Amino acid sequence: MAQYAAFGAILQQFDTVSGYVTVAQIDDIQGPGLGTGTQDTTTHDSDNESRGMTGGVKEIGELTMTLIFDPGALTHVSKLTMLSDGEYGIFKVTFPDAGDTEWAFRAFVTGFEPTAAVEGALTASVTLLGTGEPYIEDDFTFLVTESGTYLVDELDNVFIKI
Repeated sequence: MAQYAAFGAILQQFDTVSGYVTVAQIDDIQGPGLGTGTQDTTTHDSDNESRGMTGGVKEIGELTMTLIFDPGALTHVSKLTMLSDGEYGIFKVTFPDAGDTEWAFRAFVTGFEPTAAVEGALTASVTLLGTGEPYIEDDFTFLVTESGTYLVDELDNVFIKI
């Protein structure tokens, strides 16, 4: 099984003017977590007195990142704007594996917490909460038409209308 160093992972946010823009000066990325809920289906006459479960609603959890915070950097300011506006963005994490695996997802900014320690860099902890379905593929592009902008794969399958 291959092993990869995490150095070189990037987080990008989609911008309708520039395409994907790399979020600057990220120190650490955690997530996004992927999960599914479960539903207990155990009944009084379940086989062998065993608990029964079924899969439930799938979810994209949180992505947290630590930024070396630059209050003038557009990719940092945009997270504050998203937080105050309550709008979601489209993000993509690219992992530094042999195939540069990409996970694309919609997310809201739910937290932005700067830290200014006496000794240390000015940092900010930013939390994104995913919404909808994640797309885990090798290649994503955007199709811009008169009726809207769409996230599509290499076969032009539409995933997200922006």
